[in-house]
Amino acid sequence: MQYYEDIANHFPGGLYRYVRVESLYDKQSVEHEFFIRISQSFPFMEKLCATDCHPQNKKQSYKSMNDNHNLSIIKYFYLSQLEIE
Repeated sequence: MQYYEDIANHFPGGLYRYVRVESLYDKQSVEHEFFIRISQSFPFMEKLCATDCHPQNKKQSYKSMNDNHNLSIIKYFYLSQLEIE
């Protein structure tokens, strides 16, 4: 399987070494922890499409509590295309 479509907040995780293209679709906000799970589950992701994702709910509270120092950088080593709609 090279494609994984309509990943949402309830995505359970796992390791998908052969998936290269992912699409996110969620009516809820997508938080930082979710993107960490995505990067760990799809280490060879080349393209990510995010559709209808709402702004993060916790973003402002992280910033006010710790000046954003507790949010780790998420690396996508093979990502060459990012589409946000």
